[in-house]
Amino acid sequence: MAYAHSRRLAARPAPPLHEATLEFPGCEAFHLPRSRLDRHEGRLEFWDGETETAWAVKEPAGPIHESPPQILSRLLDVIEINRGSVIYRYGSADLRLCDERGQLLRIMQADQTVYLHPSRARLPGEYVFVGETDYPDVVLEVDHTTDIRRGKLKLYKSWGFPELWLEVPERGSPSRPKGVQAGLRIYQLEEAGERGAGAYRESGESGAFPGWMTEEIHRALNEAEFSPETVAVLERIGRALGEREARSRTTIRRRVPCAGKAYERWRAGCCERAWRPRSSPKLPACRRPRWNACVPRRRVDLTVFSRHA
Repeated sequence: MAYAHSRRLAARPAPPLHEATLEFPGCEAFHLPRSRLDRHEGRLEFWDGETETAWAVKEPAGPIHESPPQILSRLLDVIEINRGSVIYRYGSADLRLCDERGQLLRIMQADQTVYLHPSRARLPGEYVFVGETDYPDVVLEVDHTTDIRRGKLKLYKSWGFPELWLEVPERGSPSRPKGVQAGLRIYQLEEAGERGAGAYRESGESGAFPGWMTEEIHRALNEAEFSPETVAVLERIGRALGEREARSRTTIRRRVPCAGKAYERWRAGCCERAWRPRSSPKLPACRRPRWNACVPRRRVDLTVFSRHA
């Protein structure tokens, strides 16, 4: 399947409302008025603007839940070095959905967000706004005492996030929901068809990091120290990504106009950060290359979910 990363998404008017059941095992619900959102200090799994109801994990976040996002960041350090270009990680980020008037409808928090091509993407500021900023290439969710498959996974699919990693740590907990087994699952969004938004399909391999298998990722996320096997995998993935980018530079050169010395430095093999056409003061606006001009836009499903009591 052809896989496009960091797609720029265009919002469209929300379709007629329909009801769907959202469940948040391991979370407790409480009333959180819109006026108090900015003053709330705790972490929220989900907030519904229609009812002004928030869900938060019952158990405080501990090392078992917080370790995988941090370990993933360290894994990406190794891939970054072998690839030869930077990878952005934003950690826990607010994913926000607004209507056409800018009214906040939904908030959901991810455990880790990854951008493979930050120089080509329209990066988020304080929040990731659905349908406005580019989506992360990978979102990581950790299920330790929760089960996102019964709630948040539906929202990720509806909002059109291209790749979701669901990690369940090896170290268990008495409060872990039944049916949640240790391991990693990768959900990739298929292209939308005539019937509307695409569906998630499980994959044994990452689309953003081709060749990185679920078993290898899960093992790495649960290691106290990187094993030689994990390091070898990271180096292989990093080199493969670097080679793929090197092959694509010829195509990029053909459609990007020359921009003087900055472009020549980029052609000489500098990392992609050395060439940033979006912020280059040497190019007039009419000549700035549009990196996303050839990237297909995806319609965003702004379906508003209501939760049955």
